[in-house]
Amino acid sequence: MPLRSEGPPASDPSDPSDPSDASDLLDEVENVLLRGGFEQGCGLTARAHAYGVVVSWRVDPLVKPVIIAHVDDPDVEARAGLTGLRVAMETALVGLFHDAGLRTAAHPDGFVLVTRRGA
Repeated sequence: MPLRSEGPPASDPSDPSDPSDASDLLDEVENVLLRGGFEQGCGLTARAHAYGVVVSWRVDPLVKPVIIAHVDDPDVEARAGLTGLRVAMETALVGLFHDAGLRTAAHPDGFVLVTRRGA
């Protein structure tokens, strides 16, 4: 799928979950994102994790132009943080997965952990 990040999934040796369940959840998350309009190249990545699927958003393509446009601004660091966009993306993702019947936990570091309800 286009949103899947490269590399092996994170694993936890004490996690008894079936690897096929993790793959099924990753496929489900990617399909929810695609149905929600998040296509390849949008900056979102989804990767399997021992506790669910981690969805993260890379803002690098947005930060550089902001810094260039505000290079003389003494508060350029605050502008480059894109706090409002991060909050909006988190809200959109949480709502999208909730509507699809999945459970989410937003992390302060800017990613969303997606699990099945009851998991």
